[in-house]
Amino acid sequence: MRVCGMMVKIRLLSNYEDKDYICLNGLEIYDNQFQPLLYPRRLPFTIYADPNVATSSNLVNDKRVPENLVNGRNEGEEFDKFFLAPYINSKKLDNSKNLGKLFNQVFIFFEDFVTISAISFWNYSKTPTRGVKDVEVFVDESLVYSVTRM
Repeated sequence: MRVCGMMVKIRLLSNYEDKDYICLNGLEIYDNQFQPLLYPRRLPFTIYADPNVATSSNLVNDKRVPENLVNGRNEGEEFDKFFLAPYINSKKLDNSKNLGKLFNQVFIFFEDFVTISAISFWNYSKTPTRGVKDVEVFVDESLVYSVTRM
């Protein structure tokens, strides 16, 4: 798979049955020569997650922010270096915990077009039930990859 675009949207559709949180240790996007784009940072980009711990009222000072997805620390015991978000259960849209959202999403905005050949995910290792189970990847709003294990 090789696609070109400026925005990558990753929908974290479900986890392994944790009711409150969804988490990842890290992710990497590779260019057309299979070189990493995110760590070390080769091109300018911005990363954002919706929702994330910074926007959650009870987790304001939590260190498990979206930037941790691209810090190169994808394994180990430093769990505050990974990513955590309040879980939006897209299967139960009437759930009051959904914060008015449909999905957990991670956005990566590049300043210029990039060719993407692969994406690697490191799933959450501290509490396996919080790890990502089902995921969709969009490049410039076109669905390019989907894994659903329902």
